[in-house]
Amino acid sequence: EQMDLLVRYWDDEVKEVVTRYFGSEFLGHTRAGDLRDKFLKGLSPLNQANMVQVSMDGPSTNWKFYEELVKLRNEQHPDIPLLLNLGFKTGAQKTGWNIDSLLRSLYNLFHDAPALAEDFVNITGSTQFPRKFCSTRWLEDAPVAERAIMIWPNIVKYVNETLKGPKGKVPKIQSFNTVQASTQDPFITAKLQFFVTQANMLQPYLQKHQTDDPMAVFMAQDLAYIVQSAMSKFVKKDVIDTASSLAKLVNIELEKEDNLLPPKDVDVGFAVKAITEKLQKDRKVSQLQIRSFFSECRTFLIAATAKILERCPLKYQLVRSLSALDPRHMALQPDDATRKFERLLAKLLAKLLVCRQFKADECDGAKRQFDVLLAEVQKYHKEEFEAYTTCQRLDKFFFKVLAEKPHYNVLWKVVKLVLVLSHGQAGIERGFSENKDILSCNMGEDTVKAFRTVYDGVKHM
Repeated sequence: EQMDLLVRYWDDEVKEVVTRYFGSEFLGHTRAGDLRDKFLKGLSPLNQANMVQVSMDGPSTNWKFYEELVKLRNEQHPDIPLLLNLGFKTGAQKTGWNIDSLLRSLYNLFHDAPALAEDFVNITGSTQFPRKFCSTRWLEDAPVAERAIMIWPNIVKYVNETLKGPKGKVPKIQSFNTVQASTQDPFITAKLQFFVTQANMLQPYLQKHQTDDPMAVFMAQDLAYIVQSAMSKFVKKDVIDTASSLAKLVNIELEKEDNLLPPKDVDVGFAVKAITEKLQKDRKVSQLQIRSFFSECRTFLIAATAKILERCPLKYQLVRSLSALDPRHMALQPDDATRKFERLLAKLLAKLLVCRQFKADECDGAKRQFDVLLAEVQKYHKEEFEAYTTCQRLDKFFFKVLAEKPHYNVLWKVVKLVLVLSHGQAGIERGFSENKDILSCNMGEDTVKAFRTVYDGVKHM
């Protein structure tokens, strides 16, 4: 097993936050203690008192690893893209629809057997084939499901014509059996469409945050939008309205039936509803079957949302307070930005005082300078801050506003600290692709690290 170590810091040369490859450690065993020892060994050249965050994914071993490092850190953030993918996967599997098995079988059926692909073209006249299913990134499988919906009439035609032919030509493979069974399910296109609809709801977050740009400040607002959008589909409106804060929103009891909409009122999306209405109009399904399908859709939504909330960063006051440094929030809601910045200082800097990265009087100075900045924003820069979009890097934006201005010296120190906080594992995941580009058989550990270091250096030239 390979553990890549990336460091994220403020680079004074380029005047922005950068994420760089630092090294790799190689493990035989991956218990929490093994991870800890290798992690500390890999980072031994650095002053670990300056480490303010370790970004991680969700396996229980990593949580044990976190507990052993907690004294070196201020707060932990799970990998949000992985969390959303895991939540979506959990919801899909909870229904028992076996969408993953179907999509995988569709691809394998024709990809692994050129003769069957030729039969498919001859029978249907179509040259469009299923796409490959990704078992680790379920949210990226929406196009795979969309292709399956598009060619489903041809799939049904191919299966039926094959079964009518000589028994000796019927494929005796599991992929064909799985596809054949799905052609007997009248709700299969509705299930696939529901899969697509929910994936498309979550995908924009991944597209926005799958970057090394500083995005932690926007994490709470974007996650809150996702959670509230998901809940609005199956949770009663008055229950959501009663949750007057993000902390209350993430603590809504999703297993409590009184909080939930009845299955018939669940928002399954216009496309899914249109499919079910046509099925009923054509008398292919009964009203009872439709209610059962809607209940399964609700199960999907409950399980997915519950899994996301299980380790959702919105539970942490630090994450909710980071939006104090959202330029739009500073312009439109200065009073709330002030309250959140005070909580941010209390949560973040109090721990950094122990590490002697800040002095006590600097905390008060940061608060005073933030108040001055808000006053200037309201008086001179409100339109500029209100018009901010994430198309512009936040570190570049604040460098222009705060850096090299003595009256904001302490505030700039705090802002730089916030900007380096990680919001995901985009850099680590790119390392998988980089390994494929450079690795060859029998390459030694030191050679791997040397290649990766050179690769990273060239990339950042």
